[in-house]
Amino acid sequence: MSVVNPSPGGGTSNVVFFPITNPTPSVHFAGSSLPTGNEPIQLAVGDFNSDGKLDLAVVNFNCTFSALLTCNGFGSVSIFLGTGGGTFRERGTFAVGLGPTYAVVDDFNRDGKLDLATANLGDNTVSVLLGNGDGTFRPANACTVGASPTEVMTADFNRDGKLDLAVNNLGSDTVSILLGNGDGTFQSQVQYATASMPQGVAIGDYNGDGNIDLAVNDLNCVNFPACGPGMVSILLGSGDGTFQTHVEYPTGPSPDSVTVADFNGDGILDLVTASGTYGTNNFVSVLLGNGDGTFQPNVNYTTGTAPAFVALGDYNGDGKIDMAVANEVSNTVSILLGNGDGTFRPNIDFAAGTGAIGIAVGDFNGDGRLDLAVAISPRRTRFSSSCKLL
Repeated sequence: MSVVNPSPGGGTSNVVFFPITNPTPSVHFAGSSLPTGNEPIQLAVGDFNSDGKLDLAVVNFNCTFSALLTCNGFGSVSIFLGTGGGTFRERGTFAVGLGPTYAVVDDFNRDGKLDLATANLGDNTVSVLLGNGDGTFRPANACTVGASPTEVMTADFNRDGKLDLAVNNLGSDTVSILLGNGDGTFQSQVQYATASMPQGVAIGDYNGDGNIDLAVNDLNCVNFPACGPGMVSILLGSGDGTFQTHVEYPTGPSPDSVTVADFNGDGILDLVTASGTYGTNNFVSVLLGNGDGTFQPNVNYTTGTAPAFVALGDYNGDGKIDMAVANEVSNTVSILLGNGDGTFRPNIDFAAGTGAIGIAVGDFNGDGRLDLAVAISPRRTRFSSSCKLL
């Protein structure tokens, strides 16, 4: 699904899947693994060869964390083409920048073929890979952003019908906006201040004015790693590609990611953050939106230990949005079924493998039920690297 800007202006945002599933009395997952590159950290879903079957793009970090970031060369993205039966075949691995942490899928040059962009923590760039339509990609072009980018999102921020990029910069306490030229290239960045150490970014119209806004989750660390309460910075969009000064809302400590959806069915976008950066927390925080760009106080829901990313979908087919949360330290995926009123039931945990950090959702075997793909790769200690299908 693409979020569409209302007329005049038009334009679309990044492709965001909120798939539905057949009703089922219970939630069940069984796993299998795919070998990937070094340190897979996140995944993206799309039909990269236009055969009507969902494929996977696996972001290979190729670095480890200790006292300092140590990389073993440039990162890469591994492409796995889906067969439609729940199995995948590797199409190739494509080089990106140093220490990639996240990938977004969209059509940046408007040729009808899906492209990729990765945020590269290690060299302060975004890599843009234009797709050939057969599951392969052209060599990456680098765009300079702020210090230590960790996530990239795409939308039409200035309503010109061309996709733009938003990138949070962990090391410079900013978010970078790169306006698109419509041919797969982007203009030089403009940075906007956030709270300290922004870790992720989510896009949506939070105040109902027809302009796309930004939500940036912030670790709120001044003397790292001693951090205060986590924050979400809201930057309201002006519709011309610029943004207003950010306003902060408390969330759980050390929020690792932020995701957006309408959890209570009131037509207003809400937020959820995963509080698991240092492996000491075990919950997600839900902030219900008021429709004017402000948010209600966060409500926390228990997960496994060190929740890193949240994938949304209707996992039991009741028409209500649920959460799937990758838990890096407890090596699990937590399913939190939604009640449709903005609250969630107690977590149900499934084994996922050592270091479950990234997660993506889709119906990979065509049975009408949602499946999960989980990146297995501990951040601080190297293990065998793989992607697990649930």
